[in-house]
Amino acid sequence: MRHYTVCQEIVDWLRAHEATEACVVLDDLDLSPSLGKSCVIVNGQEALTDADAESAVEVLTTDAGDVSELLKAFVQVGEEMAWRHRWEMLERHQIQTIGREGRQQRRKKRKKRRRRAKEE
Repeated sequence: MRHYTVCQEIVDWLRAHEATEACVVLDDLDLSPSLGKSCVIVNGQEALTDADAESAVEVLTTDAGDVSELLKAFVQVGEEMAWRHRWEMLERHQIQTIGREGRQQRRKKRKKRRRRAKEE
């Protein structure tokens, strides 16, 4: 979930600074699934390399750095995340229901065994 929070912070900042036309996101997390092609993944254990800087300049000088494209990518992911969250909630509910039903069935079986044991 940290991944989505970082992306949300970036998008909030871009929306607050509407004059921004292009941007590049440099991070050691792969944020590209949420923010599109405007991301450059850097090694968190090293300093920024020349290759990272070159990649960042390339993003800024092409359509990949277009803020409107980044915002579109984020909205699509947000909708998908909402759908995925709902699906996971339904699955959890189903698992809990199955678990509850399973416990009830096990209780019934135990009661039957106890009755049989008493009868014998």
